[in-house]
Amino acid sequence: MMNARETLAALLTCGLVTACAAPCIDDGLIQDQCPSPGDGDAAATDSAATDSADSADSLGDDTAGTGGGSGSMTTPVSDSHGEGDAGSGALGDDSSGGTESLWCEDTDGDGFGDPDKCQTAVGPIEGSVTNDGDCDDSEPHTFPGAAPNDDPEACMRDADGDDWGDDQPGDGVEPGTDCDDDNQFAFPGAAEHEDPSNLCTLDADGDGWGDVNPGEGVVGGHDCYDGNAALNPDKLRLTTFLPSGGDPMGLRTLATVNPLSAAVTSVVAIQDPGGSNPDVDISTATVDEFGHVYTNDLNSVTIHKVDYAGACMSGTGELEPLMNTYGVPGDIVCGLEFGGNGMLYGIDNDDNLMTFDTTTGAVTSVVPIETMGIPLNINSCGMAYDCVEDRLLVANGINHTIYSIDPATGVAQELRDLGNYFNQNAPWDPVGLEYDLMTKRVYISTGQTLYYVDLDVDDDEGVNDANIDEVAGAVFVNNFGQEVSNLQYLPICL
Repeated sequence: MMNARETLAALLTCGLVTACAAPCIDDGLIQDQCPSPGDGDAAATDSAATDSADSADSLGDDTAGTGGGSGSMTTPVSDSHGEGDAGSGALGDDSSGGTESLWCEDTDGDGFGDPDKCQTAVGPIEGSVTNDGDCDDSEPHTFPGAAPNDDPEACMRDADGDDWGDDQPGDGVEPGTDCDDDNQFAFPGAAEHEDPSNLCTLDADGDGWGDVNPGEGVVGGHDCYDGNAALNPDKLRLTTFLPSGGDPMGLRTLATVNPLSAAVTSVVAIQDPGGSNPDVDISTATVDEFGHVYTNDLNSVTIHKVDYAGACMSGTGELEPLMNTYGVPGDIVCGLEFGGNGMLYGIDNDDNLMTFDTTTGAVTSVVPIETMGIPLNINSCGMAYDCVEDRLLVANGINHTIYSIDPATGVAQELRDLGNYFNQNAPWDPVGLEYDLMTKRVYISTGQTLYYVDLDVDDDEGVNDANIDEVAGAVFVNNFGQEVSNLQYLPICL
């Protein structure tokens, strides 16, 4: 380190401290005579001052009075927000000179604002959006364009996300054409096979056919089994099991019946689990909502399950008895049928409505059938299920009358008395009955002949008119060419 005398000599050689920087930096001839950084407190101080001044010059004009280049940095900030004090342009501050926008509360978070809760501001307002198009800001499914299938711009409600607008959305909201906006499977054109195809129907299983009983406000279609795409008017055919009365050695078949001509065509051969022809007398059959087919055998007084899905119009199906009998040999069950509640019913030879366990075949309940408080005498019957009106139907062979029966109480209500059309001395025996949901009529097999009866025609008047066949009577279709004892709509592979 220099002593005081050496320091003074250096200063005299280089001149004033503020003038030493140029020769010390630029003039290498006398650089050794100048103090090096760190060679004394005074020299260090002078060097720092020199560096500071050079830095200030490189950053900009220090005449702004801020030092450290702050003059050159404040000018762009001020310019970016317009005229005014430097740094005063915060968002939402009118003094900045920014453009104000309309901000409206979006309470339901659907991206559209409440027109009754708006204000202007320069910058964003939390919970608000820059439009006032929401007609119901309490409902996130209601906004402009919510139902593009109805109108891509109208403010509608679409709660079920099917792109159709609620037809009864409430005040202030434009109605659409969705008859059930809480069900994504119900909307205009949901069931393309219905006529017309733009009806607002329910098609839960996606098979193109509308639910026959979809609920209030929805147009009913022609699908009794809207939870099963394998059961619909395209897959179900009027059928019968042959031969009637049984045959110990004969072939058992499931045959289709043409409802327009009564032509009978066997399509599937039926065998027992051992592969042999079953010695059965099938009096009736039915199908449940899952596609399981059940029959009853008068010979063994047993309920059977039939599996022919693998046959698909060729090959064989299998007939397998359930473990329990429903009576003693000689007991008769006619009119086996599933009700709308999924229970399996039949009528015994004591005129009772029985309920069966579909797993074991056992009888689980018995209810006497009565009409006007009087036991109804039933002899040779056919039974069907009317899925439109949700009721059991029974054709009583002894008096040529069709009844509806309440399965809970056994009360029978007369629907059609066909005694004036048929010979009272020739009861239907055997008799089969089936309901056609497409035409709302029932088909009746009376041994060798096929008839139909319209159920949606009121026969209080005109029953004795000359046009009885077309008004309320039984309309002759044709002869079968053989005896038929049962009729049922069953799934057939197409």
